[in-house]
Amino acid sequence: MIVDDACVCVDVDRLLQELVVAERPPTFPLQHPAVDPVPHQGLPRHRVHGRNDRDETSRRDDIVDDQPLLQRHLDRPRRGRDTRTMNFHRVQGADVDDVREFLREADLTLAGLDASTVHLWVERGSRGEIVGSTGFELSLDGRHALIRSVAVAPDLRASGVGSGLARFAIERARDAGAGRVWLFSRRSGPFWQKLGFTSADRAELVAALPDTHQVRLFVDSGQLQCEVAWSLVL
Repeated sequence: MIVDDACVCVDVDRLLQELVVAERPPTFPLQHPAVDPVPHQGLPRHRVHGRNDRDETSRRDDIVDDQPLLQRHLDRPRRGRDTRTMNFHRVQGADVDDVREFLREADLTLAGLDASTVHLWVERGSRGEIVGSTGFELSLDGRHALIRSVAVAPDLRASGVGSGLARFAIERARDAGAGRVWLFSRRSGPFWQKLGFTSADRAELVAALPDTHQVRLFVDSGQLQCEVAWSLVL
């Protein structure tokens, strides 16, 4: 009986071991849940979920891409409305009063709105009201352009309309032969920086565009010292 009991005990122990093994969950190769391999030439091998990959690649593009800066911004996917779906209307004499009132409400410069050297466009809403404006004025030699009168109706801000208006003016200035565009902006620097503009010297802007209405107004009134200049090479 002692031998039989021993044999029974051995069998029970073995059975228990087999049951424990059988109840263990299967094991699999471990992989970090937040990292997956994404091989890509010139980029890190692993991408962490939640990081802004678009910002990383955009910054890299700004360093290694040989395309002109403006063209890269124009070619990238755009948020909001595209200029091709916006209905721009060239400002004519009959539109000037409406444009003047629209820009006055936006607290923008009104000088030279009816001058032949100032090129302006507006977009109108379903009721005919102006919902956006944009434009530029060329230097006498045609090499420089002053972007001006870019404004959006309050209820359309942050919708992409402003970017579309700005791009339209830049493209038209480039089509007119300008190799560099300039502008004054004290409040919207980050907006223009997203379009490729960089901080510029006021005196250099004045030297490039001395005869434009906005520059003459700022110089004559003494307001120039309060303004912030920006520029973009096309």
